[in-house]
Amino acid sequence: MEGECQAYRRLTVEYQEQHLIIAKRLGDRSEEGFAYGQLGSIFHSLGEVEKAKEYYYKQLSIICEIGDRNELIKAYGNLGRVHHSLHEFKKAIEYHERQLSIAKTERRRTDEARAKYELGRNFESLESLTEAAQYYRSSAELFEEIRAHLPRKKNSFFQDEWKINFFDVQQCVNTALCRTLLKLNKVSEALVAAENGRAQSLVDILRSRYGIDSFHSLSTTQALMNDTFNWISTNTVVLRLDGDKIYIWLLLPAKAGQKVQFVKRTIDSAQDVEAFWKAMGGTRSLAMLSSNDDKEISDLSSSLCLIHRLVFGEISDFLQGEELVIVPDGPLYFVPFAALRESIQSKYFFELFRIRLFPSLTSMKIIADSPQDYHRNSDGLLVGDTFNDAVNKIGSLPAARQEVILIGRWTGIKPLIGEEATKAAVLQHLNSVALIHIAAHGDMQTGEVLLAPNPKRTSDIAKGEDCILTMAEVLTVGVRARLVVLSCCHSGHGKLMSEGNIGIARAFIAAGARSVLVSLSAIDDEATLMFMKEFYKELVKGSTASKALNKAMECLRNSTEFWELKYWAPFVLIGDYVTLDMFLKPEQTVMPDAGALQYHAEGDAEDSSASHPD
Repeated sequence: MEGECQAYRRLTVEYQEQHLIIAKRLGDRSEEGFAYGQLGSIFHSLGEVEKAKEYYYKQLSIICEIGDRNELIKAYGNLGRVHHSLHEFKKAIEYHERQLSIAKTERRRTDEARAKYELGRNFESLESLTEAAQYYRSSAELFEEIRAHLPRKKNSFFQDEWKINFFDVQQCVNTALCRTLLKLNKVSEALVAAENGRAQSLVDILRSRYGIDSFHSLSTTQALMNDTFNWISTNTVVLRLDGDKIYIWLLLPAKAGQKVQFVKRTIDSAQDVEAFWKAMGGTRSLAMLSSNDDKEISDLSSSLCLIHRLVFGEISDFLQGEELVIVPDGPLYFVPFAALRESIQSKYFFELFRIRLFPSLTSMKIIADSPQDYHRNSDGLLVGDTFNDAVNKIGSLPAARQEVILIGRWTGIKPLIGEEATKAAVLQHLNSVALIHIAAHGDMQTGEVLLAPNPKRTSDIAKGEDCILTMAEVLTVGVRARLVVLSCCHSGHGKLMSEGNIGIARAFIAAGARSVLVSLSAIDDEATLMFMKEFYKELVKGSTASKALNKAMECLRNSTEFWELKYWAPFVLIGDYVTLDMFLKPEQTVMPDAGALQYHAEGDAEDSSASHPD
């Protein structure tokens, strides 16, 4: 891939050189300057810094001649960056100060924020950490002001996608500020900076969805400390990746009259970082284990033990209680935290804690404080085995059919099965129920769900828009469910960006779901049936979703058929502390036998008195 990129850049050089020749022949100085700038940028990316500098100075000369101040901002920025690459930091500062001065005069706020970030980089390289932190903080505050004036509309997937791309640009500022504050030993302020750049588009959507109209800047440390950290009542571990470093904060709940306590750890030795990423690669085998291969199982177990040692080893003695919230970053979203353990002989993490994930501390606070009347208190949507051989050409999921029939009997909800489970029917009920459970095929990349195609489609061959439940549609329709269960392969997957893991799980959270249960990999049909039986058996007793999850994992772990990691470890709960008390039947003190339920469900499903939530 790197070789292909290099070849592409070399080809681009040829095109720009032709561009330059034509511009000179035409006497077009503006285009000539543009070509010099493009050539400088390409050679800079190729690592040929001296050549890049030569072209950038030629660009600057022409821009000064023309007098285009907006282009002058870019030229000074280019020269500042190239001098930084040459470790000529004082010279780089000189050019970025010129860039900043013009950006302020021309009221180019984004260019001003970028110039301050570049100044921070150079002062950090000179070990002038206080000055670096000041510039980084000022840049972050400017980006916050820009973000505050971006349009916020809860039902616009396009705006969400656009914002995600915007935050990719500013993410490096918050990361740099976090890093510099840690060097200054300002632990809590560094966590604020890390939080400030996390899942911001999601936070904006949630504020709009729950009716929080005012924009609250997160750049003021004390405001965030008072508003977010001190309400935490559960052990919370925040993880942050920064190049060759991994930052870890453990937030311990505030005791009476005190503030939340911090325990901070950094993985920064080259040996530990290399071991960490090797172990991260080893966890991918969770989705690929196809047999009882002793070496595969041993390698996976070793990887999970190593991640536990590096991330949790030095903070494990501080962990209290039975609940643990983890705020991951980057590929850490795909770690099966429940399967971590100190050693091969030790207990798994799920045996010690009830684990939930959150995209950010701020989203955690917003969801916890959401209006009491927002989430539904009745009805559910159960969808199972959406297979249709004439259209989908994908294998049936017979256990998924049994799964939703059993859940229907326990909750009093009539499921949509097979051809009934059309995309139109699902979208119709998505935002009017307290529980959403979908047992179907999921897309390996995004987690988006395959449903039965709409019968009124224009073609005999179903297209994606006929049968795939997309992130955009979930966000547009909205959700008021307390719990969403996506009993689908890869439902926890998505595209990793600075905003977080962008997939169907995030879409449901952004759409208004209080909590979402997903799978990080492919899941076995029969094993998942057993898992969901135990999960819902606990839920309808009044247990929390996190406790029911642990019980289900324990059930499979102790079984003779599905004890392997690949059967139970992929399941992850994202979101708030939830119960489904509305489905609790006071007169039901003993759960019906699962086998009997299965027989009756299959035999008299049509005669059931349960009605679908219309």
